[in-house]
Amino acid sequence: MRSPVPYGPRGADRRTSTVMFSVLLLAVWAGAVLTALAGPLIAPVLGLPDPAEPVARPFTAPGPGHPLGTDRVGRDVLARLCMGNMVLVIPPALAAAASTVSGTAVGLTTALCPRLRPWIRFLTDTLLVIPPMIMLLAVISANGVGLPGVTLMAVILSLPLSSRYLEAAAKPVVSSGYVEVRRAAGVPFPVVVIGDVLPAMRRALFADLGIRYVGVVFLTATTAFLGATVGTGTRTWASMVPEALAGLALNPWAAAAPVLLIIALTAPPAILIDIVTGGGR
Repeated sequence: MRSPVPYGPRGADRRTSTVMFSVLLLAVWAGAVLTALAGPLIAPVLGLPDPAEPVARPFTAPGPGHPLGTDRVGRDVLARLCMGNMVLVIPPALAAAASTVSGTAVGLTTALCPRLRPWIRFLTDTLLVIPPMIMLLAVISANGVGLPGVTLMAVILSLPLSSRYLEAAAKPVVSSGYVEVRRAAGVPFPVVVIGDVLPAMRRALFADLGIRYVGVVFLTATTAFLGATVGTGTRTWASMVPEALAGLALNPWAAAAPVLLIIALTAPPAILIDIVTGGGR
């Protein structure tokens, strides 16, 4: 049982600091999402050069006209950051939702049907034996890294652990007296699951969704880091990192800036979900 937030000045200060921290996280995440989705529209307003054209020497340090310097062929780093990274926002969000839905379905099945659990666990645990990188490369070679490929990778890699976590969250709810009374009263089984079991699992569901989102962004970034074509083939923030390693001593911002944007895209949602669901109290 969670201890309640204390009343009085200390409680008010704690709530205020939590709200301010949440607003800060939301602002950081919104800035990263805006840059990823609307970067091509923002770049002309800021007067940034063409991200595909060299404008100075390779790995020029930050200076007037180039706030973050240039990359390995002399292109403006800030302009490249604003060239659009929708593939790191929308596909990961959809794939994370698909991963949580599939994990919930398997977890509820094993919690509600104990006889099927050994067979289902045998199939899901088999996925843990296969090295993730092998599955990743296999999916890339078969389907590319569009939305279907990203979703398939996310579901395959997250299903064993996600389903176990959600099964553990579902078992106390399923075995509770309230659910048994509802079923004994003749309430249809799907109504009990949707109306009673899932709402009681909402904290676990949101926590799993946040973890899956971070994981899918990591997967997408990893494929880009390996040089695979992501989405429509547009270069992403992740692909900028290996390109900048050769000149790290000359212009570290060519690698640090995209890394920081990826962190800003993934860390705030997970922390905000934890705060909203009460995990940060």
